[in-house]
Amino acid sequence: MPNKNRLIYMLLGMGIGIVLTSIVAILNPVIKYRDYSQQDLEMLAREYMIEEMRENRDEERVSVKTKVDRQDSNTNEEITEIEFEIDKGENSKEVIEKLYEKGIIENVDDFTDRVVERNLQKRFQYGIYEVTIPIDYDSLLDRITIK
Repeated sequence: MPNKNRLIYMLLGMGIGIVLTSIVAILNPVIKYRDYSQQDLEMLAREYMIEEMRENRDEERVSVKTKVDRQDSNTNEEITEIEFEIDKGENSKEVIEKLYEKGIIENVDDFTDRVVERNLQKRFQYGIYEVTIPIDYDSLLDRITIK
């Protein structure tokens, strides 16, 4: 008989422990909720959009399209559209070098100075961009950086 009572009390104790643990978990859940700001939501949407664009792209393409029929309002200068990509994790120096190599900016030092003046060194947004050149530095920075 003593073994039978011991087994009953042990099962009763375990049952009570499970019930109490469940009640505590219900009354005090350990769930962390995160409030996203508008900027966070826009950044997440860009990331998903960029991933979707990469998946839909059949092959890597680099295109330089020259549009002779478009003219600048002040001159008869040829307008060129250049596509370039900022990869995730690239620092500002790498991005600026890439822009210079593509011919989007004319002077690395002047553009770097403008980036520093506007405090945008760590605000480049990765993605694929199509830029019409000539373009002024501020307009370019507005397009490729996070506000």
